[in-house]
Amino acid sequence: MLNIQELSLDLPHRVRHARPEDAPVIFALKVEAFGRTFLPYTIYQAPQAVRYLRKLILQSMGLGNQRFVLVEDAARALAYYHALYRDAEFFLNYIAVAETVRGQAWGSFLLRHFEEAGRLLGCRQLVLDVFESNHAALTWYQRLGYHPASASFQARLAIGSIQDKDIPLDCDEESWVRARREENFWGFSKVECSCGPGRITVGLIAQTVCKLLNYERVPIEEAMLAVAHGFREQREILILSSLSEVPSNWHLLSKEKVMHLVKAIS
Repeated sequence: MLNIQELSLDLPHRVRHARPEDAPVIFALKVEAFGRTFLPYTIYQAPQAVRYLRKLILQSMGLGNQRFVLVEDAARALAYYHALYRDAEFFLNYIAVAETVRGQAWGSFLLRHFEEAGRLLGCRQLVLDVFESNHAALTWYQRLGYHPASASFQARLAIGSIQDKDIPLDCDEESWVRARREENFWGFSKVECSCGPGRITVGLIAQTVCKLLNYERVPIEEAMLAVAHGFREQREILILSSLSEVPSNWHLLSKEKVMHLVKAIS
């Protein structure tokens, strides 16, 4: 672990690896930091997702590919980061600082901790995603040596605003029941569907959202129309991810350009 004494930070704050019982406070930090911007595009939109965080933290304690690092004082958690080791890359999934202590260098400390952890793991590079609209964060990362490698796009649409076309989306009853049961427990799930000769994977989130996760042998617009038709009576929001920009004439609720940043480890 990076030596906290190397940084000019007030003590007696301490840095440690998270434990499963920390899941509720980590979820609260996540919601406080990203609840109105990033989280509406993610699986973390229901309180049940705390259970999933607890599961991930438990896995990280077994030296898997997950890392959860928490900063706390005597009274509360102040900041955390969550990173994943994959294919010789260390991916920064989340980094969040409590609003009451922002501007006190905890974000910089955690980023340095993350980078040192990646170096000790023998990774070749550090990677992360950030919304282009988050100018402060994007500028901060670039100032610290991260540079854009690629980009993707995400969009949120009101299903009621999407033209209703009768494009069949078929899912067997057993898979549907399983997916709803998992969503009730974890706050999210996914279900595999067929659309003519194609296959579509739909994420179910917080009882009101669906997300187009994957589509094979079917164009994205047809996949969108099929999911909207199939879930019109059950969901309010559809989330799309694409490597190309989503057309604005699709009556978007919001859209974001996601910048994929990398930094080589020397």
